[in-house]
Amino acid sequence: MSDKNVIYIIGDDPIARSKELTKAIDDLLGDEDKSLALENYDLSDASGEDDRIQLLETIVQSLQSPPFLTSKRVVVVRDIGAASSEALESLIAYMEDVSPTSFLVALQGGGRISTKLTKAWKPHVEQRGVARQSPDEVLVVVTKENKMSFEPGVREAILSHCGEDNAKIASLIERLASVYGAGQKLSLEDVSDYLGESGNVAIYELANQICTGEVAKSLDIINRMMRTVASDTGKVMHPLQIIALLANHFRKLATLDDSSIRNQNDAHAALGGKGNPYGAKKSWELSRRLGSKKILSCLELLGSVDIAIKGATAIEPEIAIELAIISLCQICDGDNSSEKVAKSFSSNFALI
Repeated sequence: MSDKNVIYIIGDDPIARSKELTKAIDDLLGDEDKSLALENYDLSDASGEDDRIQLLETIVQSLQSPPFLTSKRVVVVRDIGAASSEALESLIAYMEDVSPTSFLVALQGGGRISTKLTKAWKPHVEQRGVARQSPDEVLVVVTKENKMSFEPGVREAILSHCGEDNAKIASLIERLASVYGAGQKLSLEDVSDYLGESGNVAIYELANQICTGEVAKSLDIINRMMRTVASDTGKVMHPLQIIALLANHFRKLATLDDSSIRNQNDAHAALGGKGNPYGAKKSWELSRRLGSKKILSCLELLGSVDIAIKGATAIEPEIAIELAIISLCQICDGDNSSEKVAKSFSSNFALI
């Protein structure tokens, strides 16, 4: 049991946060009647600042109230990051005199948590959970927990298939453990039937395939993005989100399409000195390989599909983006006909 009156659960994976929440409640309440001792609130339910202020005042009233027919009261607040410092004033003030019989369990989410709140609850808080792990790290951890091992090539197949979806990796390993039992060394043949649909992937993987003209691989990735629930958001990606991310990618290439940029340091500086210098170098090299015409044609095409998806045509957004991906691949892999491809795409949508 925690000796703190505040438990802050972090982690980008909603499934992992949910598990930590269940464990925290069990640690705090044990065999006590949860229907009497437990209250749940979600700040994302509030429709605006006034609603959040009112909801937080209700939360504070619950924390200040003595428990009823139990020895303690547990108040769960989800998406604590959704509240501004102003909305949190009542909760911040409560931290100056916390009730010894009340426990606040706050869950990460909704945005960046107020620094005023973290400073106020510092003497009372216990942090649980972990920050987002890479797929490699998740695979190592869950494999060790389930006492499993793999023949060469299996880990690579799992990571390639599940992409950035950490929850999917954990679920897959737990399923394999339940089927084959602990202590087993599995082959690719053992695992392949349980892989299921591919997980979400990072946008740079899609951009890389497009810029090398890989139509089939690009379409596979785009379908994974639009049909697989991401572990960090709990949602699939909307076509407009994908278009916006691709537009940012090609705008970065356009920024680096400058004859005054001569090396990695120049490229890194041109991008604002943010991120990895090596990544800036790779983007600069890609910009030089594609050239001005192809980059601008891609941007023109992305602008056209953005307008189309927003309602300029009757075509379904999923179909529109698939056609756009094919055209982008043709531009990047083609010759001087890139402008013709972009204009043809735009005119075709204008006729639909």
